[in-house]
Amino acid sequence: MTAAEIRMLAGAAACWLAAIGLGVAVTRGGLSRLDALAPAIFGRADGLATLLTWTGYAQFLTGAVVAVGIVCYARFRSLRFVIALVVLQLTSQAAASLIKVAFARPRPDRWIGRADMGFSYPSGHAVTAIVFYGCLFLALAASDAPVPAKVAACAVLVAWIAGICWSRVALGAHYPSDVVGGVLLGIGFLLLAAALARHAGIALA
Repeated sequence: MTAAEIRMLAGAAACWLAAIGLGVAVTRGGLSRLDALAPAIFGRADGLATLLTWTGYAQFLTGAVVAVGIVCYARFRSLRFVIALVVLQLTSQAAASLIKVAFARPRPDRWIGRADMGFSYPSGHAVTAIVFYGCLFLALAASDAPVPAKVAACAVLVAWIAGICWSRVALGAHYPSDVVGGVLLGIGFLLLAAALARHAGIALA
């Protein structure tokens, strides 16, 4: 195992510990200063927020996986990346669900549109934004696509990731600290995936 891979794994562990620490802080100490930002975000551009948040649900992700699978098989005659993406997404969501149950933080008492059930911390959508769309970002960044197209696609993915995270607070589905916790958890899984890909000789990071 190389030094770079060890650093990635250490970074993953640090992100997971930070996510757990934040969860302890917000569930034992009540609303954080970060959560005081929620009223300024809630209800802003709710139409756009609804569209972005929909791209974090299983129905949309299933279609995205099929589309990515078609592209991968047509170009590389392999579904290895797609299989790894699905496994990583399911594993990260399972971890998020376990943490939700462990902390049992109630969701905000008002929301716009679809009322998601279950506990609030961490945001599963934020985990998805980082893990699923982050993996696509890393794969694109490492691809041999023309630089202008690659830069444009990566910029769209970054905006998409940020938009999904923003949408959860704008719709009142989560507190800002829930989103931060989900981002930390997701980055941990993304670093793990990058380390494993590098170890296997796959250029994802």
